[in-house]
Amino acid sequence: MGFTLMITRAAYGVYSNDNTCGRTYDGDCLAETSLEVMQGLCNGESSCSVEAANSVFGDPCRGTAKYLTATWTCEIVEPDVDTSSDGLDWNIFSMAQQAALPVSFDGEERYFVSVPCSTDVWFKLFLFGEDSQNSHVELFSKTAGNIYCHDAGSRSWWGGAKTDFNIDQAMQCEDGDTRIILIVEQTSDFIAIKNRGTTLYSQTFGADDGDCGKATTRVTTQVWTDDVELFLAVLNVPIIEVEIQEDIWCEYQDSYLYTYSSGTSSYDDLASAKAACLERDDCGGITQEPYNDNRYTLRVGPELYEGVSPTDEISWVTCEAELLKRNDKEELNDTEELKDKEELKDKIVKRTNRSKFSV
Repeated sequence: MGFTLMITRAAYGVYSNDNTCGRTYDGDCLAETSLEVMQGLCNGESSCSVEAANSVFGDPCRGTAKYLTATWTCEIVEPDVDTSSDGLDWNIFSMAQQAALPVSFDGEERYFVSVPCSTDVWFKLFLFGEDSQNSHVELFSKTAGNIYCHDAGSRSWWGGAKTDFNIDQAMQCEDGDTRIILIVEQTSDFIAIKNRGTTLYSQTFGADDGDCGKATTRVTTQVWTDDVELFLAVLNVPIIEVEIQEDIWCEYQDSYLYTYSSGTSSYDDLASAKAACLERDDCGGITQEPYNDNRYTLRVGPELYEGVSPTDEISWVTCEAELLKRNDKEELNDTEELKDKEELKDKIVKRTNRSKFSV
């Protein structure tokens, strides 16, 4: 039981020039495979780590620093709960024995209650905050109950307001069991009572619902049906995060760098080569060798010979390093251009002076 990821949107490439380390791109630079790849890697998983790289999504614009963004939802996976082997910590409670549990949640609150299939049971769950009771969930039978919110409405019912409800769906027993498992789910926005994936009742909280939806720190029980044992379990559902690794490498087709790095310089996979290169002082980039079982080799560089490989080599250099080199080249070209202009100006002046003397 828990949450699984469902990717709803994904984009690999550049749709804003705010995150490209200074290198802008004007045009269409979004990988068409973005959503398909992310859904294939992450949907149905409880966590997901995806490298933002051309090797994963393809290259929508060569030589440009790209990044990956994604949005997702968390889908609840309902279990077939077996009170003897499901791994939950079940606590017995009855008319004579109260259960009182401290709780702490990172996300959605979830409470499991096991009741007999053969008889109606009248019980209540009290949900407390730091200072006082926030709310309660009460079932009189398998077909009726109420939700109480402290400090809600006109505060005419025990300092708050309650909402009575009926349950139209029949509760289902566990397979091969004599128990019914009810699941009470609560967030800051709603509360719901479920049984084997079916929502029996739900209520959305609004501004007039007082303390309903506030974080619970303690849950207690009360039972009005004699000679029956119930069980309570609490599950802490963590907030799921998707780790998206920013790609710091730029890929160049038909390109190569000179000179192998010292020591071990050849690797079977690109990820290992990237990791090794970042640890080396004499590694300016990586070149894949099609003529050598497509192995990835560490190269000193730092000069990148782009688009001139006779053997279809592919190279990777860190985007930041390549950007700095290109900026340096531009500055050097500007300096040389200025120098050429000064020399040309000097030649014109000298030629003019000689013309004056010859008149």
